[in-house]
Amino acid sequence: RIGSLVLASTLLVLFLGFIGLVLFYFGMIVAAFGIVAVAAVFSSIPIIAVVLSVAVGLAATIVTMILFFLIASRFAYVPQVMLVEGQGAFSAVGRSASLASGNVRRLMALFVFTTVATYSALALLYIPLGWYAWANGVEILTFQNTVVPAWYEIANSLIGQISFILLSPVWTIGLCL
Repeated sequence: RIGSLVLASTLLVLFLGFIGLVLFYFGMIVAAFGIVAVAAVFSSIPIIAVVLSVAVGLAATIVTMILFFLIASRFAYVPQVMLVEGQGAFSAVGRSASLASGNVRRLMALFVFTTVATYSALALLYIPLGWYAWANGVEILTFQNTVVPAWYEIANSLIGQISFILLSPVWTIGLCL
């Protein structure tokens, strides 16, 4: 049972990763064409061209996110359905799709909240580490090939993993609720 859950979750992650990658690049291409068109039309008025280009880029980003979460929301509850309801992988996909209907905005909000919370936690932990490293003469913001001490690399990786471990249950609990 656990083996099928792991296999289903792995395949699900690979599938959603592929879909996300395709949608991401499609959104980038649409945004690039839109920005080029706006820049060509409003080339004589640069400030309007900049404002409209930013608006087109943001609109393309939002539409791409909505399309991704429209697809991802159908698969978001597969692990929970497999564990709680005891269904197999394929029947869990169908049940997840029925549970997810109408929850696209909730899934997007949960994703945005988790992302903001993760980066906030990282900032709370990385900033003191950066100050400590700076006080000890470690150059971490240079573009030269400088040697970064091992203690800094270890602390940097440790902070990232601790933040992920502490905030992963927030995502899972949000999906279960």
